[in-house]
Amino acid sequence: MRSVNSARELGAKFARNFPDLRASDADIRTAVDSILTPQIKLNKSDLERKADQRGALAAVGVMSALVLGGVAYWYGKSEVVVVKEVTDSIPVLWAAAIVFLVLSVTVFISFSHIRQEANDARFFHIVSMRKAAFEGAIHVLDRRRRREGISTSRGVARDSARPDRISTGVTPRGAESLVAQWMRHLGEVNAEVTPFRGDGGVDVAGGRYIAQVKHFAGSVGVAPVRELAGVASDDGRLPLFFTSTGYSSGAVAFANRLEIALFVYDVAGAELRAVNPLALTLLKRGLGQQVT
Repeated sequence: MRSVNSARELGAKFARNFPDLRASDADIRTAVDSILTPQIKLNKSDLERKADQRGALAAVGVMSALVLGGVAYWYGKSEVVVVKEVTDSIPVLWAAAIVFLVLSVTVFISFSHIRQEANDARFFHIVSMRKAAFEGAIHVLDRRRRREGISTSRGVARDSARPDRISTGVTPRGAESLVAQWMRHLGEVNAEVTPFRGDGGVDVAGGRYIAQVKHFAGSVGVAPVRELAGVASDDGRLPLFFTSTGYSSGAVAFANRLEIALFVYDVAGAELRAVNPLALTLLKRGLGQQVT
């Protein structure tokens, strides 16, 4: 399976015979993913082929540099008498080796950028397929629910107080506790700080959402957001990102493409600000489990 439309049709087909009409969206997403993921078979993209070519070219350049450098070194150290023309060519060999090495490094940097771009494109496509399959399933399930008189409301119950102002500031661990309280206030009633490090970039986790928290002076770049997206893709829960400062333009663009909500929290002001459209929607709608 390669297309978004095929994934949507698969989700709809799955939902026609799904027995539990009162299942939560999270359970539906997990069930659809379990069927869709083994069937995803993507062809190699033009970007991936271009990255392969750059990688091969860089490897050839490095090998050429090593060969030329080795020959120059051998002639320079060898006790074998060689003709003057060969001796005179040693500096040329060294220069050629250096040129090949510099070119190889340049090509390798290009390869790294293209490979990351190709990986992102593949990841975006898979996420789009998963989203389409889920939407196809929900569309069919909601029609079945309405026929059976079952509510399709997705309102959210908020039963936790918002955080208080903290004029003295917080530690990074304290920031995680603060974010957990914000998530509970928004309806993710089971949100708690993860109990240990080495958690794959997840600092707070609840029933439907996982969150990463950054409490430092600089803006968040694309790498931490990409890391969280990968963890969420494997985990199945929806990703949220919180920071005390802001985000680079690349991080915002990446998050928008993958529909990751970005927030900025203000400890002293006890405020939570949405950075992108999804975060704004969640601030208004809330996070909690489906309420019927």
